[in-house]
Amino acid sequence: MTTKTADSQNFETELKTTELGEFIIKNKAIMVIIIVLVILGILGAGVFHAMDLKNEAKAANSYHAYEVSSLKDFTDSKIDADALVAAFETVSKENTAHNATFTSALLTFDALTAKGNDAQALKIIKDITAKNSFQAILLNTRQAVALEKSGDIDGAIKKLEALQTLDVKVQEGKNYIDLGRLYLKKGNNDMAKKSFEFVKTLNTESVFKSLADHYLQTLK
Repeated sequence: MTTKTADSQNFETELKTTELGEFIIKNKAIMVIIIVLVILGILGAGVFHAMDLKNEAKAANSYHAYEVSSLKDFTDSKIDADALVAAFETVSKENTAHNATFTSALLTFDALTAKGNDAQALKIIKDITAKNSFQAILLNTRQAVALEKSGDIDGAIKKLEALQTLDVKVQEGKNYIDLGRLYLKKGNNDMAKKSFEFVKTLNTESVFKSLADHYLQTLK
């Protein structure tokens, strides 16, 4: 018993040789509480992750059922655009899982735009959000197309400008060509020129550089 007490005292003496050790000795109760909270936090995160995976799996099944029924029926011209939107909204109200909703929304948007149902397509993705750079590229480019077709040029420009801040650079040439076009529609020739000139500095497809040259010629 005496040995254990001595060992304990020696341990506390060693701890006191550092500022952190001294803090731990003086605030044992607080440290116990912190450790408990950390453990609970880890467990809580694990439970949340498990619930999130369960929700995603449930949503994936629901959206798959929607895609092989309503979405296929629309593709086969068995239902109209409004009916497809209604079917998508029904599923999305029942499922809040992000990834499944995101993927199905893009599939629905593409199907609608392929048939010229631009107003309904915009309705599908206007409130969808991206969780990472890759999703942002897929989403913002589509939103920009839909907004431009709806006449909201400022909104379309905003969506494409947001891509400039991403850490992932994909289709930069196309994005800056589209930005230049939109600036031209707004009558902002200076910004349009900057966009087209920037395309020429990029390591991008030759077709976009040719388009940039074409637009720059029209601005002279």
